[in-house]
Amino acid sequence: MIVTRGDLWDWYDRGDRIVISTNIGHEERAPYRNNMGAGIAWQAEHRFPWLPEWYGNQCMMHGSDTPVMQVPTTNLIMFPVKPYKPRDTERGWAQDADWDLIDRRMAQLRDIVLDGGPPVALSTVGAGPKGSGGGLEPAKVSALIAAHLGDLDGVTLVQFQRPG
Repeated sequence: MIVTRGDLWDWYDRGDRIVISTNIGHEERAPYRNNMGAGIAWQAEHRFPWLPEWYGNQCMMHGSDTPVMQVPTTNLIMFPVKPYKPRDTERGWAQDADWDLIDRRMAQLRDIVLDGGPPVALSTVGAGPKGSGGGLEPAKVSALIAAHLGDLDGVTLVQFQRPG
């Protein structure tokens, strides 16, 4: 695994698969859109306006077992970091990321990498400000990622670099 700084979308633009960290959830009525929240998920929604509906339907079908999954016809990999709360009236995307969920889903991401395909780039999934980002400490998330993916070729951990 390579660790570097930059903008994750630069890796996407050159053909790598990128990991989109998001919540597990959907609207109560069709079209069952997922509220993509903030950060990389928000950016993905603006690049792919159909993505919240596609992913929301996946969340509706899988519920709390929504796996890490590659989005068809793209190099996006959806990576749930916030649990499914179907009866929660709070904004599900605003809750903090779930450490155990990330740990379990990291094993699924490892399988995707081992199955082959373009290289995979990811950020510190679940890290960010509390209340709108993931709420977890980037250094701890980086260590978890290294524990699961550190021995693999074709994986890049991209730590965010502010422009300018």
